[in-house]
Amino acid sequence: MLLDIRVPDLGFPPDYPIRLSLWYAQEGDELQEGDPLAELLVSGAVVDFDAPADGVLVERLVGPSEILRVGQVIARLQVLDWPVASHPDASETTAPAE
Repeated sequence: MLLDIRVPDLGFPPDYPIRLSLWYAQEGDELQEGDPLAELLVSGAVVDFDAPADGVLVERLVGPSEILRVGQVIARLQVLDWPVASHPDASETTAPAE
């Protein structure tokens, strides 16, 4: 399953600019939850942004120095070993009646 990675709420107003300083992870890297993913700059502070789950970084959607907003999708992670029961679209299927 692909997981959209979004800019976290860092406690600033919604329209406050956040800059992507650098990516720690490259596309194709396998990450564990909590591994460093990117570095964000906001109001002169440096904030490390970590992988939200175990998976493979399949797509980076923004580059260094881009201005971001809270909630913006910046990357996609192919989640590894996603438990089917916790997937929001998971449902039991049964064979059709004959």
